[in-house]
Amino acid sequence: MSEGREDVRGNERVTEFFDNALNDVCFGRPEDTEAAVRRYFTESYLQTTDGETSDFCQFVEHVSKLRSMIREGHIEVIDALQEGVRIAERHIVRATKNDGKEVLVEVFLFGILAADGRLERVWEITRPASENQTDEDCSLARIR
Repeated sequence: MSEGREDVRGNERVTEFFDNALNDVCFGRPEDTEAAVRRYFTESYLQTTDGETSDFCQFVEHVSKLRSMIREGHIEVIDALQEGVRIAERHIVRATKNDGKEVLVEVFLFGILAADGRLERVWEITRPASENQTDEDCSLARIR
């Protein structure tokens, strides 16, 4: 069992949502990006990652570029909590870039869900999750 899973037993639904959303959105063919993003994020979506804010269109562009750089990857949800429309989540991104470089990033996320259950607003902080990683390796979260 993953560290922290015991703490989210009452929040299996939000854990499953993030597991599905993050893996579906972040990995796949670049040309399928917008359809994947629309399943989980509203058109009025705003995301602030490490101090940089993106709107829905910028986020789609970012994810499309990310998908084109990643050969394979997986996101593991470590903790996920929900209270009403507010959510908090922590996950680990494990990815292999097209050049063979391995990336391991930890992400701390807070957000607000829209009435239809999709994400409307997210604030997140990223950090290297391995001693061999640098802050530059976290730049996958900040591609422009």
